[in-house]
Amino acid sequence: MADYLGELNELKVLFNDLGNYSATNAYMLQILLERYDGVVEQLFNINNKVFRSSVEIISEVEVDLGFMASNELPSFKKKMLFEKNKFKLKVAVNNDISKYGHYKMIEQIIYN
Repeated sequence: MADYLGELNELKVLFNDLGNYSATNAYMLQILLERYDGVVEQLFNINNKVFRSSVEIISEVEVDLGFMASNELPSFKKKMLFEKNKFKLKVAVNNDISKYGHYKMIEQIIYN
């Protein structure tokens, strides 16, 4: 997965297009989280200090999605968790786009 920036930009669009809370959109959030996790895993291998916060966010969202999957929470709490985590992932993806861009610029300066 060499085109990290392309993948992150695509995830950014997909998170932005994700609608309001529904069982289908909660499932889609889970799928997008798994996809994002794969990208972050690769980025973390490149520089674990820069992308550590992304790994932490993924862990937090996974816990919340576990709560959402249970039938014990009322729907309004599921909706709140969905919106909170959708926003958290949008911000994380945007931050990773910026961090990766800066990382690549620094790398070019060092090697040129």
